[in-house]
Amino acid sequence: YVNTPFIDEMKQDSLKYSLTVAPFNSDAGDFSPTYHPKGIAFTSARDQGMSAPWAAENSTFLSQYLYDSFTGKVGKIKGVKGKKHDGVACYDSIDATWYYTKNVKKDPKSPIVQVGIFQYNETTKKEEAFAYNRPDQFTGHPCLSSDKQLLWFVSNRDGGLGGLDLWYCVKDQTGWSEPINAGPQVNTAFDEMFPFEKKGKLYFASKGHSGLGGLDVYEAELQGLDIVSVKNAGYPLNSHADDFSFIVDQEEKSGYIASNRGDFIDRIYAVSIKEVIIELQAKVVATTGDALADVTVKIYDKENKLVDSLLTDATGQFVFKGKPNQAYKVKLDKPGYAGTTEDFNTEGKTQAEVIQKEFTLSEDISKTVAFSSTITDKETGNVVPGAKVEIKDLTTGKITELVADKDGKINVDLLRDREYQITTSKSGYDPTVTLINTKIRDKEMQQDIQIRKTPGAPMVRLDNILYEFNKATLSKIGKAELDTLVMFLKENKGVKVDISSHTDARGSDE
Repeated sequence: YVNTPFIDEMKQDSLKYSLTVAPFNSDAGDFSPTYHPKGIAFTSARDQGMSAPWAAENSTFLSQYLYDSFTGKVGKIKGVKGKKHDGVACYDSIDATWYYTKNVKKDPKSPIVQVGIFQYNETTKKEEAFAYNRPDQFTGHPCLSSDKQLLWFVSNRDGGLGGLDLWYCVKDQTGWSEPINAGPQVNTAFDEMFPFEKKGKLYFASKGHSGLGGLDVYEAELQGLDIVSVKNAGYPLNSHADDFSFIVDQEEKSGYIASNRGDFIDRIYAVSIKEVIIELQAKVVATTGDALADVTVKIYDKENKLVDSLLTDATGQFVFKGKPNQAYKVKLDKPGYAGTTEDFNTEGKTQAEVIQKEFTLSEDISKTVAFSSTITDKETGNVVPGAKVEIKDLTTGKITELVADKDGKINVDLLRDREYQITTSKSGYDPTVTLINTKIRDKEMQQDIQIRKTPGAPMVRLDNILYEFNKATLSKIGKAELDTLVMFLKENKGVKVDISSHTDARGSDE
């Protein structure tokens, strides 16, 4: 039975990695590379004949070697050597100290061989045993964390989940804390080995997690001391053979891995890490087609984890660099517009590509505008409480009557995209007509109104009352003037008005 979806998932990053056989391999078995200022240190059975990986008691002996990347030469590391197996090491360049796995026989008459961690300081020339080595249990594969505050290692000591587990100690004032099991997200009933930590990622090899066969390399995401997630590193880092002891450089652009793919001899492969980018070049526009600046863009992966957060520029554009074989969600938000979430799918894409896409945001507006106005005396600037305000919808003819409060204010919701005529009056003031329209995108609108006191006897000023061109119907302005007269008559009962009107047979060229 072939689990095709699983195989496809394992191959989704196949373009990211390319492997080439490292130049310092032998045919005797080479594995467990580690970084050193001069090049790459590694474990090998060379000069000893054929190897059996990571140290069975009856195999040929392993030693630690250094490949000098400047000279191209390979030599044994001085100080890190014993009468049996030595290897699977890491190097602290600050303290000039090796941490390595070593076989020792405490009692020459006893068949028991202890496998433990030792450290060798190149300055003092002294070797020390790890405080938590156990005579009857395996302790090995040391790895210092990036900040040197954790020592990861492998052991089958009591308290584990079965087989070899990953453990760690925390650096304290006295040295290293008691060993702590890495937990069930990493460890299984089978073997977990060869830890390597860099920038919050813990790489290790396991036979207990779902894989392609044999030992596979896995990547665990760390947050502090917590394991957030564990995933198979996929093909081509992993194969149907044993793949293990993966390391990456500080920039995560290259690394090394050991594998016995092909002919079942352990070899070290140089890994080139290429980030395949699927670039989204996008523009966000309104329904009018106008570019929208300062739109908040948040991009989530299929686990709903935030991947990136961006803002559109002055031209409404943004660029997101995604990975192949992902199902992204692009969430767009801007005040005054209805937010939206759209898909950006890179599944099935295997080559670097630029995708151009336009997103549209609809205006998030209600059907009404909150209109407010303050009525003031035109001469003094004082508010005019009690002023009567009539608001006429020029589309429907509906009139809304209001009275200014003690602060001279009125507040009313008006329908959007309409024209209104506002007539303001009060005894002792000339009626005033104001025309407004609510063809705006804002939620609120304010327009203050000034009214003038009537000097002496009540009077009203009417400007030209005009008709529509070539028609016998009054213009909107003309109607507003007559409404001013109506308001004046309401405020001054008993005033008589004589009205007459005429039109020309023809309008002028103007």
